[in-house]
Amino acid sequence: VHIDGAAEEFEHWVSGERVRIAQEMVAALTRAAERARGAGELARALRAATRASELAPHDEAVARLVIELHIAAGDHGSARQAFERLRERLRRDLEVAPAAATAELVAALPAPPPRLAPVE
Repeated sequence: VHIDGAAEEFEHWVSGERVRIAQEMVAALTRAAERARGAGELARALRAATRASELAPHDEAVARLVIELHIAAGDHGSARQAFERLRERLRRDLEVAPAAATAELVAALPAPPPRLAPVE
């Protein structure tokens, strides 16, 4: 769409609308994940939370929800991986570390089993 003399204003409006809609989608997906978790539907909750995290990759509250859901499902390896992905994104893109509350979720997990050396 081209509007003479208004292209910059239009682009600014479109950009703002994209951000607003993405934020609304993240909020809706987060609410859906919380409802599913409350109903004991962890797989459905995890799908919604993961999608929210994809839309808001720097939103630590959403990432923490993903980690909590992996832990609730007993998938500690995936919880650790989700934390590592968050830590790397925050370091690379924002030069910050995850909040202590997020790091504590993973630190409280039992140590992963040792890897066995391959049999020769």
